[in-house]
Amino acid sequence: MTMRDAAPLLGLSYNSTADFVRRKVLKTIPDVKGTFLAPNEIERFKSTYVTVPELSEILGTKRSRDAIALLDAAGIEPACPRPPSWKDC
Repeated sequence: MTMRDAAPLLGLSYNSTADFVRRKVLKTIPDVKGTFLAPNEIERFKSTYVTVPELSEILGTKRSRDAIALLDAAGIEPACPRPPSWKDC
């Protein structure tokens, strides 16, 4: 499955999916031309990680930034570092 096809299944944008692949948080299928993820990798990711929008819904926060602030206050680091522009949010 391509990253573009996998992104909505992961609950991520294409850019976030590509970033997770680049950081090796998401593993790609080796020895094939192009960047593809196996369906079991989608399931592994979803059973291991929670996205900020999912967490925001679970916590009942109205904005993702509020969920991120709660994580920061609890000392919980994201699996994939935030873009620099988020530091001042």
